Amino acid sequence: MQGFIRKPDLTQLFSDYWRLYVSQLPEAVFSQVNENFYRTTFFELCSRYLSPWFVWNVERSYPKGRTDLEFVGKFHEKFAGLRWVIEFKYFSNTEWAGMKISLEEFTIREEDAIQIHRYGEGLKQEFPEANIRLYVIYCIGNLGFRVFDVTGKEPGY
Repeated sequence: MQGFIRKPDLTQLFSDYWRLYVSQLPEAVFSQVNENFYRTTFFELCSRYLSPWFVWNVERSYPKGRTDLEFVGKFHEKFAGLRWVIEFKYFSNTEWAGMKISLEEFTIREEDAIQIHRYGEGLKQEFPEANIRLYVIYCIGNLGFRVFDVTGKEPGY
């Protein structure tokens, strides 16, 4: 968390969360896990350690849906004006095995890019001066994750 304050990198922050938190959990936990598990545990840890600089929106409503998690830089603090929108997606270990693709080969799904860009459009209308970044995080059971920064990468509609 301290490294994040010096150099805000969501991929590194999530990687540290996975390494220091998720990887410590017993295998049996993952039979009951879903997208909400990753979102809420990541949010809880971030809010515990990053609250001097950020507030968070969880399930914030926009005209075209609800975001999973948003980092919002606090006014008059180091990250004022920053708004990061995060969409979590989940595949169970079984679903992933059926996809027959490696984690390194996996790319963002078009429908997920479209979804988060719609949230970004709503946010930009509401806060035109904000520094908005859009991320999709895929969590695959307890096997791994991928973070995609889709800011400025317009999907085909």
